[in-house]
Amino acid sequence: MQITVTNQRPNCDEDVPSPLKELFQKYTLENCGEKFPPFTHQAEAFRQIYANKEVFLMAGTAAGKTLAVAVPLFKKLQDGCIRKVLLMYPTIALMDDQRRVMDDLGEITGMKIGQLQGGMSHSQLIDNLNRRVILATPDAVFWFFQKNVKYTGMLLYGLALIDEWVFDEAHLFNGLMLQNLRHFKERIDHLAQIIERQPRWHILTATPTQELRALTEGNRIDGISKCGNIRVKFLEPTSNYKERDRLLHRSVEDGLMAGNRKILVVLNSASSAHHLYNQVTSRPPTLTPEQWLHVGHLTWGKLSTWFQENGLNPAVTVLKAWMEREIAFTMAELPEDEIVRLSTDKLMSELTNFLEGNIKQIAGLGYEAQRQEKPLPDFISKHLANRGKAQKLIWQVIDNRIDEKNSAAEIKSKLYQWVEEVSDQLDNQWGTELEDCPPDFFQLQSDLKEALLNVDLSRFTHHYLVKQTVVKPEDVGGAKPRSEGFEKRRVYFRWLSWNWIISDANLRTEIQEKLKSAISAGKLQPESNYITTWRDKNITTILYSGKMSKHNRDGLVELFGELDKAILISTPAVEVGVDFDADALITEECDGNRFLQRFGRVGRSSEIGQVRVLLRNPKCIPRLRELSSEMPRDKFSRFIVHPDDPANPDMSLFPARVYVPDSPLISAIHHQINEQIGAIGKTLNREMYSSDTNVNQLADAMKNANVPYRYGLRNTLPEITFYGEVGSDPFYVLSRIQNEKLWPPIHQFEAAIAKVGYNEFIYCRNNWEISVDWKRTVESSAFLFYQLRGRWHIASGAGIVKDFIESMSYQYRKQVEPARKLWQEKPDRAKELIESLRCKPPFNLLARLGKAVLLDKKLLLGQGPIFLSRKSKEGFSDSVKTAMEEPVILPDQMWLAMRCNRNDALMQLQKLGLFDLEELNVVDSGGYIVLIERLAGACLYAYERLSDVG
Repeated sequence: MQITVTNQRPNCDEDVPSPLKELFQKYTLENCGEKFPPFTHQAEAFRQIYANKEVFLMAGTAAGKTLAVAVPLFKKLQDGCIRKVLLMYPTIALMDDQRRVMDDLGEITGMKIGQLQGGMSHSQLIDNLNRRVILATPDAVFWFFQKNVKYTGMLLYGLALIDEWVFDEAHLFNGLMLQNLRHFKERIDHLAQIIERQPRWHILTATPTQELRALTEGNRIDGISKCGNIRVKFLEPTSNYKERDRLLHRSVEDGLMAGNRKILVVLNSASSAHHLYNQVTSRPPTLTPEQWLHVGHLTWGKLSTWFQENGLNPAVTVLKAWMEREIAFTMAELPEDEIVRLSTDKLMSELTNFLEGNIKQIAGLGYEAQRQEKPLPDFISKHLANRGKAQKLIWQVIDNRIDEKNSAAEIKSKLYQWVEEVSDQLDNQWGTELEDCPPDFFQLQSDLKEALLNVDLSRFTHHYLVKQTVVKPEDVGGAKPRSEGFEKRRVYFRWLSWNWIISDANLRTEIQEKLKSAISAGKLQPESNYITTWRDKNITTILYSGKMSKHNRDGLVELFGELDKAILISTPAVEVGVDFDADALITEECDGNRFLQRFGRVGRSSEIGQVRVLLRNPKCIPRLRELSSEMPRDKFSRFIVHPDDPANPDMSLFPARVYVPDSPLISAIHHQINEQIGAIGKTLNREMYSSDTNVNQLADAMKNANVPYRYGLRNTLPEITFYGEVGSDPFYVLSRIQNEKLWPPIHQFEAAIAKVGYNEFIYCRNNWEISVDWKRTVESSAFLFYQLRGRWHIASGAGIVKDFIESMSYQYRKQVEPARKLWQEKPDRAKELIESLRCKPPFNLLARLGKAVLLDKKLLLGQGPIFLSRKSKEGFSDSVKTAMEEPVILPDQMWLAMRCNRNDALMQLQKLGLFDLEELNVVDSGGYIVLIERLAGACLYAYERLSDVG
């Protein structure tokens, strides 16, 4: 099945204001070696933006969308017509790539480029907000809304001063991400009105939608790609992995035989891309010294030896000082048998976080025992048998303070009192610094033993602090990590050209020249884990994956563009942002929008591009056989994914992914974000939500219940982070990684750290089925969301979902039924009665549930830590724990459980279009179908849909 897709290359238009043409051609001369005229759609965007109008630019890859808006905006800044511009990107990778374009334009026009990112200090935020051009991702901006009033107020004022906004690659904002973006834009518009300003909004997208169109009042400009004709061949699907691999290899070989010099292979998953790359790895590639200086690296041990042998001792001193200062390390990496001065503030912070995190779980068991009218100490001891080792050891210390008469609240108080006593004792012992000697840190262990009063607990806590506490030299009295650790650290050659690392320009030049000479003479062999040659052919083959660290990815796509002949094996990470051309594309079938992004990478310079598609869905074949042998590019794009109904398989050959359209939770969170701003925030809420009682009511309920929320646009599901790389979905990773390879998380968006690299991980077998540990999850639940008569309510308290489940049991039915009837007939009287029973077991269960006793549904919408369990293929079940025997949990996560037959539940999810939503994970656990959201708001949306059908 083969078709030729034809394309009329875009015309050029030089009828634009001369200052814009001059700036554009200065950029193309410096970056392309020639003064090119702008395309017609670029020229139209120039004129519209220069005339202070908004634009909605719709064009695929290779159409020059970014320059179409950046050139007139930079010129307006240079002329003083506007003060500030902010360009928003959906991902960090895309922003990093576009940073190069902005830096080049900034150098030509004299503009300094700022960038907003999480973790910035107060002074850094001010500095970047004061730049004329600012780059950001939505996540980076919203990170500051989670800080404090000082950050939030300053950020809001800075954002309200932006004259022109650009949302680049806006088609990547979908579903709840897009809803977040709409709220954000509305907030900025209202803030600007307060200070009598009116920002302009420019949208750049490859696929137009009504939702994106509503973000701007600008005229639509249709761009045309500069790609030529493309010959597309569709390969019939196969479910056999060996046959699939054979097709991939044969397609590449055929492309080489056909004379294609640049071949792009795009696979749908990182594991597939890494697997293919490892299969074809042959020998190190032949690169020029200049290319090696951009993509190569050596370990510090090898490079520092080479520096010393070549008279570059100053480079050793400078580079090592920078690495010691900037690269964080753990206490375990400090030099042995050397006295170091540990910051007690740092130690105390790590210690109290560790202790309080564990006693919170113990306190929850106390409340659970009280609800079940069990003797509290015995109940806690019994149930700690299945908890983390730290909790068991803490309870051994605190157990002698507890008696059977203590309430759960008293036990909780005694636990926190114990932590306070431990902290006070260590404060008195330590002062501001603690002198100790790695790696054993005997003084720390001795002090912990004296304060914690338990040898096993002190050893466990000591081990945890030493292995997990990440420090910088200022946290350890200026001490540096031991040299053995540094010997194995990678040093990337491009670092050696950065003036903020090596400030001496003469030294930088000398290093570069000597490195090039040594590489050219074969005296120094650079390393790169992701560049090889294709089998027995001397053709450079590059791997580019989203699972690689940024240090490893940098420069790889640029190298592919520079080489005369090369193969690039990639994941969807290559679809947006990076600018390069390929003669041939080999790709797996994927959703339509992604396919068109990949399709746009081919045929920009070759006479006719070649595309091979490995089909997955046999239903595509009859439709493909009906096609004519030739089709215009715009018609082909609509055939692949129809813009009017992109997710409909009857309209689109490769339907787009399905996303949650909106959720009241997102609006309620934005309502709370506004409230943090004080008087201005209240004004914003009146303007944005005054007519939406549902949002106001849910926001008030969340505020009154003190519901925590984590705010993000891309992913709120904590990941498992790979050693030295990025993270991935916990259910996918944990199915292959044993507990012994897991370590506790360091950052809030991690569930755990896997002590393996991704390249090692892809060869691990899928040994376990990961599910929700239902019993522990409901025991630890903190909130129960529910709707009654169209209004949102939230019941809160430790184990609240377990309370609700028990309220439907035979044991509690006699209590619940009268209360339910009273709530229905005399709600005021019911409220007074239940409140009076609050401290009288077992009736206190009713007081905790409140109106939730009226519920008679098979849906449970809860929030709290999600515990995980694993089941081996042999049927053995176990909890998911780290190597320190601590449970791996997904903290503060919202989830939705369906209490019905498994098959019925799955059929209902399919019928309502919920099963395939990108923002939801569907997990079969403990007799329940549990929906876990990847993005905040998805579970609440699903709850409303399921509630509507009963």
